Amino acid sequence: MRDRFTQLWEQRRTQHPATVIIVIAAAWLAWLLAKYVWLIFSGVSAPLVAPDLSLSLRVPPTVDARRIGTMFGEQDAAQSAVADTTLQLRLDGLLESQNAELSRAFISERGKGSPEIYRPGDEVPGGAKIDRIEDSTVVLLRAGREEILRFDLPSQTGATTAAVVPNAAVARAAQARNVLSNLAERLANSPMTALRQMGMRRTSQGYIVSITAPKEMLTRFGLKPGDRVVSINGQTVGKDVEADQKVLGQLQESGNARVEVQRGTQTLTLEQRL
Repeated sequence: MRDRFTQLWEQRRTQHPATVIIVIAAAWLAWLLAKYVWLIFSGVSAPLVAPDLSLSLRVPPTVDARRIGTMFGEQDAAQSAVADTTLQLRLDGLLESQNAELSRAFISERGKGSPEIYRPGDEVPGGAKIDRIEDSTVVLLRAGREEILRFDLPSQTGATTAAVVPNAAVARAAQARNVLSNLAERLANSPMTALRQMGMRRTSQGYIVSITAPKEMLTRFGLKPGDRVVSINGQTVGKDVEADQKVLGQLQESGNARVEVQRGTQTLTLEQRL
């Protein structure tokens, strides 16, 4: 009997430490698992950042609100109210380019010689500056205000201009028509000779201005050697000499020439009142 009690005591004494270790390990694992579950479902708290109310939308200073309005069909009241200039200037021709800086205007003082070539930013007689060159008009800036310089109407050419310098206006108009008449006649009789005298070379894509072109013609029309005249008043030229002759004849009747010139990659539009 005594041996039996001794055996039971020894079994309990050896099993007790193992049981304690198992209980402690289970408790530690339970605590660790509970910790990770809490972190997963609760998330990491972070302080809320108050919105910055000082931020605002800034429009670049180069954006013109008037230009934005015109995109939606609005009319600029200031532009529509721009008056014609009172300066004694005459617009003799325009050389329009897709690049505004390359556009040119042929302007002369009424009764004072031949026209001069001006570009945007140049000052014209009378204290005004050229702000920009647009379709058939030149916008001037004088004393901080815009003024418009337009081509003379046929009635103005015969009345207003004649009142200032009657002989000069009539002589200039007659000279232009004589040049066109002679050119049309020479093209009809001897096309190659006429083109050679003008320093023009005909191709299927227009007339190319050569280095032998008269300097006076280059200066008057703002042309350069290498330029190619591709159309006159909307009609292509160069493919048919007879058709080109008819175009010149129509110029005599209309009194207006709108010439499209190809200069490298630039397309220029030359407009002249004859």
